[in-house]
Amino acid sequence: MNDLIPFSRVIERVRKLANDYPERKAECEYFNMSGTPQCIWGHVFAELGCSTKYDESREVWWVVNASGDRVTEAGSSLNEDHPDWGALGVEHPNADQQAWSEMVQQEQDTPLAWGFAVGSVDEDFKRCGITV
Repeated sequence: MNDLIPFSRVIERVRKLANDYPERKAECEYFNMSGTPQCIWGHVFAELGCSTKYDESREVWWVVNASGDRVTEAGSSLNEDHPDWGALGVEHPNADQQAWSEMVQQEQDTPLAWGFAVGSVDEDFKRCGITV
């Protein structure tokens, strides 16, 4: 029995955030220093129970799940350091889903408004005949 959340549901949530907050722009970080989610993916991570934790020995901030397990480095991007989706109870994305996620992050980090970032990536994928 597979209890993992399908990655398509994560994509649905990103699209809903973009629809609910189309004009929102955010810093190029998952969470700020006080632990508040910033970018669209930071909000998704927070909804999946993530927070941040500082590792003094390595002098790095980590995004951690509710159990304190590392999910990804707080300053990384989805294409540099793939999050441990399984640690969040989410199926790993397929190649198209991963590419869509990376492109949305890149667009909103420029910084484009969330609605435009997600909409433009969806339009690019549609033109290429790719459905995610």
